[in-house]
Amino acid sequence: MRQRSNKESLALLEADLPSSLRGTDLEVWQKLVQGTANSRLSQFERAEKLLAEAETLAKIHSPNLLGEVALRKGTLAFLRGDTSTAESEYRKAHADSLLRHDSFLEAAALGSLGLVATRKEHYDESIGWDTAALQLSRSLGAKISVARILGNLGWSYFELGDYENSLALSPIIIFVITILRNGNLTGPSSWPGITATGLRSPSP
Repeated sequence: MRQRSNKESLALLEADLPSSLRGTDLEVWQKLVQGTANSRLSQFERAEKLLAEAETLAKIHSPNLLGEVALRKGTLAFLRGDTSTAESEYRKAHADSLLRHDSFLEAAALGSLGLVATRKEHYDESIGWDTAALQLSRSLGAKISVARILGNLGWSYFELGDYENSLALSPIIIFVITILRNGNLTGPSSWPGITATGLRSPSP
């Protein structure tokens, strides 16, 4: 279902923008959405090309979107298994969010940094990032992001042996523990829907 959704997203964005919209934020967003969809379809070379085009356009026409570009470049790197590059890009996105006072981008970057730390098995660090992301996401009413962050937080506490906090934060951990005992799960990055992702989407 997720793969079909990404393919449908790409199909909707195949049409060229009218000349009046070229060189605008909308053109950058188009490249960002296309790049993200290709990333999730494991079309990494295509995704890299599209995100590079988005970055070039943003530098020229929409510098306010460079943080969004960095966020999605981080997600591409994360999905490729390159956690060092992912962390670097997420830190760029976080810095840009603070510079521009963009709370949505900040929450997305914080949560993504938490996921990278979890992938690296730096659970104390992950809890720090995710706690900050959780507080901000709740204040923004980003319920889907809150659920994802709680899952990652619960996993980090579980790995540290703090089962009380793990279960209190994320009831899904009960299900996870059961699967773990059967050796069928490796961590949050393998959970359905738990991936590094942004909160933002282009305006209609």
